[in-house]
Amino acid sequence: MPRREAHEQLDVSRLIETDENQVISRIILVAGHPHQHINHWYIYFEVEERFVRLNMSAAWVPGQPGRKKGKLIVDSVDYNALTSGVRRESFYIRGQPTVGDLLDLVQQNRREYYVYTDTGQGCRHWCRTVLDDFLEAGVIKRKEYSKGVAALQNLWNASGNGTPREIQRGVFE
Repeated sequence: MPRREAHEQLDVSRLIETDENQVISRIILVAGHPHQHINHWYIYFEVEERFVRLNMSAAWVPGQPGRKKGKLIVDSVDYNALTSGVRRESFYIRGQPTVGDLLDLVQQNRREYYVYTDTGQGCRHWCRTVLDDFLEAGVIKRKEYSKGVAALQNLWNASGNGTPREIQRGVFE
């Protein structure tokens, strides 16, 4: 399989090329440690010997104060990457999709084209939308999806306690 092509909204420079052909054994939704009263959320694909992380990262748009454009960073990371999270929800996979299959789904739905809110929030909405896509494609089960969505509706502290928070919605372009 040829290397996935990067563009302004998609960085695959740290994705090990052969990981695209790896079968995903589970998906893990992870909340990072809170910073300024928000958690940054990631989606991980567990493959043999490591994870592939999907990180919708925000960057300021030059000349447009308050506007943060998302950039989907896809990278291969070792198992230690999950230790930094304060909340995790696992989704076991239906079928045997590969990393490439699910990245294709993300790109077919243009999920790499995302703009954060004026306050720089929106990763929870992005993650929920991608989980919606996985549910609709039959990759994850509804019960696990519901638990993941419930987790996204909270701010999680280092002790693992959640406080309800409204999900701020960025927009897909």
